[in-house]
This record gives sequence, structure tokens and C-alpha cells, in this order.
Amino acid sequence: MDQIINNSKEYFHKKFIVKLTTEPSKNSYAWLFLNRGIQRNEILKLIAIFLYMGMEPKKSIRNYWSSDILHSNNFIPTIMSKNMFGFLCSALHLEMDDGDLDPDNENEENENENQTDINNRNENLKNQENDIDPRIKMLSFIEKICQKFKTYFYPHKNICIDESLVYFRGRCKIKFYMPLKPHKWGFKLHLICDSKTNYVLDILFDPGKDYKDLIILPEYSYTESIVIRLCRDYSHKNHILFFDSWYSGFRIMDILHEMGIDATSILKNTITNFIPSENYNVYTIVDRKKLNFISTIHNDEYNQNSKNKPEIQYEYLKNAKSIDLVNQYSAFHGFKNRSKKWWKRIFFFMIDIIISNSIILKENLTNKKVDKKSFVENLIMLLIKKNEEDVQMEIEVQNKTTIIPKKFFKLLHDIEKAYKSGRCKECQRNCTYKCVECEKFLHPECFKSYHIKNVYDKNFNN
Repeated sequence: MDQIINNSKEYFHKKFIVKLTTEPSKNSYAWLFLNRGIQRNEILKLIAIFLYMGMEPKKSIRNYWSSDILHSNNFIPTIMSKNMFGFLCSALHLEMDDGDLDPDNENEENENENQTDINNRNENLKNQENDIDPRIKMLSFIEKICQKFKTYFYPHKNICIDESLVYFRGRCKIKFYMPLKPHKWGFKLHLICDSKTNYVLDILFDPGKDYKDLIILPEYSYTESIVIRLCRDYSHKNHILFFDSWYSGFRIMDILHEMGIDATSILKNTITNFIPSENYNVYTIVDRKKLNFISTIHNDEYNQNSKNKPEIQYEYLKNAKSIDLVNQYSAFHGFKNRSKKWWKRIFFFMIDIIISNSIILKENLTNKKVDKKSFVENLIMLLIKKNEEDVQMEIEVQNKTTIIPKKFFKLLHDIEKAYKSGRCKECQRNCTYKCVECEKFLHPECFKSYHIKNVYDKNFNN
């Protein structure tokens, strides 16, 4: 959380400081955040609103603040205004990279460049982009979250690996097209999960074949490197791994056998020449269609627990569906509103996984089944109650840093567009903005100085 707040503050100052000093902003929260920064309680409120929007989806975000009877909502407007929500969404940032540190303004010297110079500069930029990891905005965040996943839970005997597609249709060079998925376009994540509880253990962000060198390990193929990266923490610990035909192959079974991990998978239908080995066995089973299973531990015998199916088929169908259930939870309860920033879609998906894992941890501690909807509702109220604690805000008053206690926190009023113009109470110029509480005409740049002199000083001295 501290990383999100610090990066959001830095991103806000780098991107909006130039616009706020040169152009008067219509959003009063821009000047408010410029003076005191983004607070921790505001980020918690924003996450609480995201969770509520996932539970009660609407066609447009504006409908949550609508006064229409059909779309009215009495919960979110009491937490945060529409303008503040939009501004916090634009200021939200997880990781700063080189592209975020430079301002958007261009130098005047670029106008005098020749066409050859422009082409050379574009080629250099493309070469630099190929050397930079495109996952940089989300990579450190995913790694830190996955470290927490591993520390609070150790998996049972059966684990599985599968891919998950995070829906995104915007412009991004690392998105995938998978025609067999419900959402054809999106980002591909490889997950390893506990088959008994559906607890997600680790996540690998796939950057695509153009950046496959970031994933490939020496002397291993692309799919083999993905499996090794996900299950290397569970070698020689008596685990059984299940995965589908996309990761499967004869060599990966030998590699997992050397790592001390038993495995069961399905071979691709295009593989016809079976390579014999002492480490694994291949079984052909005809059910509705012909299936070729490969395993280092299971066989094709029938037993009492297999329910009239071969043991290898029964165990695979039972333990390889955990990640599909995780994706199902995200599809039903996740935040589904669109965003132009690609990393926000993965951020919302990570929030869904965090909630799913938290529910599993609570069920293991209490030995009781937890209702997912009620758990999310309690989490939303918990995030809001944290915002009601004593909050302190620092502002500069006459070149001195003064701390405002909680009872004066609401003295920074809101500003809105007025229906008619009037004289600004601070600079005496014509103004079209008005303070909601004071009912005084004020420019956005005069908003802070007027309230410090006429509102804060009077209440604080009294």
C-alpha cells in the first residue's frame, strides 16, 4: 500500500504539476492534492469503491452518482464525490518507469529536425524499447504479492498450472489473441494453484513471443521455462503437478522427474510418435474422443474411487480445474469497467485473487465455509471504517507546517462550476467558480489561500 501511495504522489507531481501551474484546473481536487498530496485513506476508499462496483455492476460509472431513480445509488456518493473518484483513478500509479519521469511537452528543436534525423531517432527509440521489460509497471507489484501468497499458505500434495487471460482490448504490444477463450483479447498470466483449496501460489506474467528471452531459461524451451519457474519452489517435496497439453511434452516430464515432482498431463493430438522412457508412461483412453495421457505416477486402472473412469483420467479432471474456478470468481465478482491503461486491468485481477486467497485462508482458520459476498461486504465496510479514524493533514500556513486535527479536516470545502459569474472574494476578478459550503465566488487558484485566511485561522484560533 505504501508503494502505491508513494508512486501515485510522484506520478501526480510529474504529470500534473506543469498543467496546474500553467492552466487553471476545473477540478478543485487537483489543487488540493498539489498542496497536501494523496492520503492513505483516500486510496483505501478508492479500493472499497472498486470492490462495490464489482458486486453491483452498472453500464456506466457515472450511474453510481446519478440522481435518476433508475440508476441512483446511496452508498458510493456518501464515500466519495464523482470528481474526486475520477481524479484519483487518473493519479493512481503502481510503478514509475523512464517514460513517466519526463514531462509531456516537446522541445522546440524537434521542429527543425530533418526527416532523416527523425527516422534515426525513432529507430533508436525502438531499440531502447526492445531492451526494456514491457511488464515493468506491474512486475514488482506481482512479485511482492506472490511472496505474501507463499508465506501464508503451503500447498497440499496436488498442484496445477494453467493460463488465465485478463480481458483487454486497448492498444498494447504484449496482449494476446486466444480465439478459444470467452474474451479473445487480453494479457496472458500463468498461475500455479493448490488443487484442493484453489489457492493461487504464484503468478508469471507472460510478455509474449517478442519478449520471450525475458522468460526462457538456458537450455530450456519456452513452455519448459514457464513450468520450471512456477514449480521450482516445490522440488523434492512429494508434490504431484497437473497441467494441460500446452505445457506438455516428453522432455518436461523427464525434467520434472529430475526435480522430484510427479506429473500428469494430456499430450497434444498432433503428437503421434511416443518416445519411451522409464520416467513416465503414456496411456490412450477413448471416452467421447481419443485422449493421450502421460504420467509419472498414475495408471489407467479402474478402482473404487475413480467413479467408472480410469485412475489417470479421474485424477486429472479432478485436480486440473482449480484455476478455471479462480477465473470464474473473477468473472462474476471482479471490477469490469473499461480502462485505457493496460496495467489497471491486471491490477483489478490481482485484487480479485487477493480476495479469493483471503477467503480460503479464513476458511482454513475457522473450519467453516465463508460466503464470498458477505466477506467482500465486510471488507468494504472495514476499509471505510479505517478512513473514519483520526486523520491528520499537513499544509503550509505562513511558511510553517501546521497539523490540522480531524474536526477541521472538512474545512477544505468543495468547489464547483457556478451557473452565473461573480466577483472572486480573494482577487476581486470576474469568476465562474463557487465554493459549495461558503457560497462564495472563488478561482481554483484562490481557493486555498481564501480558506486558510478566513476559515481555518478563525476556527483554529477559537
